Amino acid sequence: MKPHVLIAETDSLHAAACRAFLAVEGVECEVVSTGLDCLAAIRNQCPDVLLLDLDLLWGSGLGVLAILRQEEKLAEVPVLVMTDRPGQLVEVGLTGREIILLRPVTPLTVTLAVVEILHNCLASQDDTCLVVEEEKAVAWS
Repeated sequence: MKPHVLIAETDSLHAAACRAFLAVEGVECEVVSTGLDCLAAIRNQCPDVLLLDLDLLWGSGLGVLAILRQEEKLAEVPVLVMTDRPGQLVEVGLTGREIILLRPVTPLTVTLAVVEILHNCLASQDDTCLVVEEEKAVAWS
């Protein structure tokens, strides 16, 4: 069975590009553009990885993240959070299951992060948050 990634992204062109890059890696993707659609899709089929835009309409990425953390079954889903304002995440707290992708982020960077998660290559499973910027990665707690 192919890995399943849910792409919750307001920018349809970026979502389509990420989907195309991930398809080359054999990853099945579903794309949604609102917080409400994201939650419905997650409840319909729990993804292996969630690519989450914090700027989603109708529920926002922060709202989606908060709900994920409240539901035991969904709390373990690895989340790639796309934002240009990482300070927003302080509102919901970090669990160590998030990777923050600082915008602008290319579809290649997204693909590399997803593949790394899917292959269980993250070095740390503790309360460390990984922040990824183009061309470099910095870990912080």
